[in-house]
Amino acid sequence: MNMQISSYDILRRDALGQSTWIEAAPDLDVAKARVLHLAERFPAEYVIFHQPTASVIADFHFKPTEFHSLITHVTEESRIDS
Repeated sequence: MNMQISSYDILRRDALGQSTWIEAAPDLDVAKARVLHLAERFPAEYVIFHQPTASVIADFHFKPTEFHSLITHVTEESRIDS
């Protein structure tokens, strides 16, 4: 039986600094990709916590307008290419 252990926790911090566990990921690349995906829909502060070392290894800050302007920019580029 091959059981994959998730050692990276993804947490979202609120304005008061309280953390809420969102999900676990098996490796750092998957955790980062999930944070980016989550931030597209729910801009906030996200943290990736490494369980074996009990430390925060990545801290992301997304403001609501950052992704909106990024999405608008990508959409405009794809129109030019058409």
